[in-house]
Amino acid sequence: MPIPWLRLLDIVLGVTNLAQGRVARADEEPEESGAQAHHDTGLAAVLAAGLREVFERDARRMQMLREKAEADRQRAERALRVELLTRAADREASRLRLLAGCALASWIGTVIAIVWLNSDSLATRLLFGSSMLLQLASFASALLVHTTLSDPLEVLAITDDLTRRKGITGLDVALWLLIAGLALAGIAATLA
Repeated sequence: MPIPWLRLLDIVLGVTNLAQGRVARADEEPEESGAQAHHDTGLAAVLAAGLREVFERDARRMQMLREKAEADRQRAERALRVELLTRAADREASRLRLLAGCALASWIGTVIAIVWLNSDSLATRLLFGSSMLLQLASFASALLVHTTLSDPLEVLAITDDLTRRKGITGLDVALWLLIAGLALAGIAATLA
């Protein structure tokens, strides 16, 4: 709601005209009655109180508007945090699905390599077996971490920190298990 500046300006001009009129009349009539002077003083006090009330009301209105704007800003920030957390959770879920698919495909490839190479060497069989175990562990780890992904609203309720947790994550464990399994399968294939 706009501030009634024109009305305030009229009141201020009226007060100044009243004051100037009083000064002019005081010069013309030095022996003015005490009752009239008391009446004019009371009128000026009423006008000053009215102005003060208008300014206080406008100040309260401006304070309420500032508080509303602050609440809207905080609500928008929370919505942005929820959106960022949702996107991060979706990216993490996609990475875990891709990693689980790669682990399963490499395990199937290792099984095919064992059957196709058909080596009698105990070292080769142990390496292939270890490789298969690491690949299955990678697959299981990726699926386990995928099921533990939190709802973004739960994460936001626990912490306001949007930074990624430091340290080793389940995705890192699954990835390193897959890499180790593929390395053992490669060594076993070269020995066969």
